Amino acid sequence: MAEMQIAGARAARLLLVEDNPDDVDITRRAFERAKIGNPLTVVEDGQAALDLLYRNCLEPEGSGIDLVLLDLELPKVDGRAVMRAIWADKRLRRIPGDHLDRLGARRRSDRELQRRRRRASAQAGQR
Repeated sequence: MAEMQIAGARAARLLLVEDNPDDVDITRRAFERAKIGNPLTVVEDGQAALDLLYRNCLEPEGSGIDLVLLDLELPKVDGRAVMRAIWADKRLRRIPGDHLDRLGARRRSDRELQRRRRRASAQAGQR
């Protein structure tokens, strides 16, 4: 199985934030079909995602997560709030993320995510 690599030659670690077990299964099967063998951590709500990301920031090499895939409609803290928190925190903003709809389809392009990150970074610098 192939793995996406990051600079430093280790496999990229993925975080899936999804409260629907069926969608988690669909995502896992899609990864298997695409022969993506990266480590996949799954949490069921936005608060658990933020807790994990902030806890991993204490690791010597920064966050242990390299890519976040999340549902927009989550319990406790929704996906939009999770992305805003990632963009606003200098320790986390290097982590690419993408919103998913119910079918797991991409909702935002990488270019749009980068634009939003730059805007959040500029706003954070003005405070």
